[in-house]
Amino acid sequence: MVPPLPKITGDVDIILDVYSHESLKMGDERNIDYGDTGRLIELGEKAIQMALTFHFFNKRPMLDVEEIQVCVYTFILFRLPNEFRLEAKASIATVLSDENLREWLTAYNIKSKYKAAPNTVDILNSPEEMRKFFKSYAGALQHRNGLNHVISWITALVDPDAQPNNFVKAMSPSSASEDHDSPLAPDSPAPPLPNSPASQTAPKAVEGNFSLLIFNQTASQKGIKVTYPAVQLSGPSHQPLWKVTCCLDGVPQGEGTGRSQKQAKEEAGRQASAKLGW
Repeated sequence: MVPPLPKITGDVDIILDVYSHESLKMGDERNIDYGDTGRLIELGEKAIQMALTFHFFNKRPMLDVEEIQVCVYTFILFRLPNEFRLEAKASIATVLSDENLREWLTAYNIKSKYKAAPNTVDILNSPEEMRKFFKSYAGALQHRNGLNHVISWITALVDPDAQPNNFVKAMSPSSASEDHDSPLAPDSPAPPLPNSPASQTAPKAVEGNFSLLIFNQTASQKGIKVTYPAVQLSGPSHQPLWKVTCCLDGVPQGEGTGRSQKQAKEEAGRQASAKLGW
C-alpha cells in the first residue's frame, strides 16, 4: 500500500516547478524564494538522507552506526555494498529500485501531471527523471512543510509496516497531529497546468496572480517560442534599470521595466498575457 503523497503548502510556483521538465523552463531566472529545481533536488536528497537516518536509527533490534550508514547510503546511491549483513540485504535491496520508483509515481498518477515539451521525455521511462522528480518533491516538501513531513512520508514508503510512534518523536507536538491532515491523494489533480481542461476554463490571470512559468508553459504547449531580450536603460551598476521585451515567435507582445531583469521580465510577460487573453 503506497502512502498518500503529502500536500506541499505555499504558492503554486514551487509546485509547477516540481511538476515541470527543464524543457519548459526556458532559462528562467531563479525564484526569489527557493531558487530552482536544481536547488530543490539538492535539498531533497539531504532531507531524504536525514529521514532515512532517523528511520534506521529507530529500527529494532538496534543497528550499529556502521549499519545505519550503509543503510542510508544504500538508499541514496541506489546500490547495496556486499559486506552488509544478509538479513538487512533482503529487506532493503530493492526498495529504491527503478521498479519501486515507477510503482510509486504511477500510484501518485505523476505521468498525467508531469509536464514537458512535446517529444522530450516520458518520466516513467526515465530513471534519471524519476529520481529528479522524487528528490525535488522531497525538497519542496522540506522547504514548505518541514523535515517532519519528509520523515513521515519516506518512512511510510520504505517501511509500510513501521508504526507511527517509531518516528513521531521527531515531531513537535503540534506537527505530529498535522503531518497528513491534508494529503494529496494518489488520484488527486495537481494544480491546473496549461494543457489541462481546468486551466483552459480558468479565469485569466490578474494582477498579483500572474505566473511567468504558467505563461511560458502555455506558449510551449501552443508551439510558440518565447524570448525576453533585455537592455540596461540607466542607473549605477549595482542598481541598474532594466527594460525587457516579451517576444512570441520574434514578435514583441509586452514590455516591462524594473530594478532587476526578473522584475522587468515578469511585467513584460504580464502585459503579453493580458494582450493575448491568456
